[in-house]
Amino acid sequence: DVSVAAIKLSSDAEISILTCSPGEELYSVFGHSALRVFDPLNRIDIVYNYGTFDFNTPNFYLKFIRGQLDYMLSVESFAGFKEQYIYENRSVWEQVLDLSQEEKQTTFDLLVENALPENRNYRYDYFYDDCSTRIRDILQTALNRQIYFSDITEKKDKSFRELLDPYLTESKWIDFGMDLMLGLPSDKTALSDEYMFLPDYLKIAFEKAVHKKTKKPLVKFEKTIFEAQKSKLSTNGLFSPNVVFWGILILVIIVSALLWPRNPVRYWFDFSYFLIFGLLGILLMLFWFATDHHAAAFNLNLLWALPLHFIMAFFLIKKNKPRFVNFYFLGYSCLMLLLLISFKAMPQGFNAAIIPIIITLCIRSFVIFWKENRD
Repeated sequence: DVSVAAIKLSSDAEISILTCSPGEELYSVFGHSALRVFDPLNRIDIVYNYGTFDFNTPNFYLKFIRGQLDYMLSVESFAGFKEQYIYENRSVWEQVLDLSQEEKQTTFDLLVENALPENRNYRYDYFYDDCSTRIRDILQTALNRQIYFSDITEKKDKSFRELLDPYLTESKWIDFGMDLMLGLPSDKTALSDEYMFLPDYLKIAFEKAVHKKTKKPLVKFEKTIFEAQKSKLSTNGLFSPNVVFWGILILVIIVSALLWPRNPVRYWFDFSYFLIFGLLGILLMLFWFATDHHAAAFNLNLLWALPLHFIMAFFLIKKNKPRFVNFYFLGYSCLMLLLLISFKAMPQGFNAAIIPIIITLCIRSFVIFWKENRD
């Protein structure tokens, strides 16, 4: 039974941070952190896990998409926790903290209080309130803010987006999708404390952490609970975003050459193409304005995925097009050219796979303007 009352811990009790390596699923690709409370005399060996959610929540998927899904603190046996990560072939490391008896008890009492049904839910945030930051904050509270964290930035100015990138080298489509959905807030330079939204950096931070009063390291010792078997999980290869979108660019160039004369297929091709990117733009706008995903705000991908394309696409299948349609696509092709020139200088980090997309949009926009002006 993992449900415990606020009991008095014995002198043999230990509080430790568990750090788990990344998994294959999207929600686990950045790893995980949890707290373990072990007290052999009281027969307690439980894990407090801030990274869970309830699939039975009413309107689960709608709330998840809108960023309004509450995460919760769950409690489970350490044996069950360990078994799950062994099954998923994910490494688990433990950092046993050097705490006084009073600090252990305070930490445990706070965890028990946090796990009550009325307290256990919280609104998850990508960068500022997740399974790792919750552990940092509750330990700071339990120790009366007596934890001193060294700078873990290695004197490098890294944005939140850049901190995520190393975890996505073997998952190019996830990397592409996240770069597409995350806006300018993700390009803010992260402070040292903010690095700890990632479990690996929380682990590093506590390795270097010192108790302000005792001047002693906060971690008594570390050990490996489970070492995962190495496996090659790559989603790159022939169907990576770069390969796919450069292939589409070649196809668009061929189509532009073959369908240069007046041809009904050309109109339906352009209609479909710009309709798709108009819909993408509407989706990005909705993530900005209609959800609580703060990191999706001010998304500069809207410069090329213009929501207005959704309307303009329907003019492309008309025989007699208003004159403003031609100038719309001329202006848009010029915008795409400027975007390509200033690609590296933009304040938002773009995924390199959008370069062929921008080129295709630039080509087709200019072709539309050129042909309509000549016809």
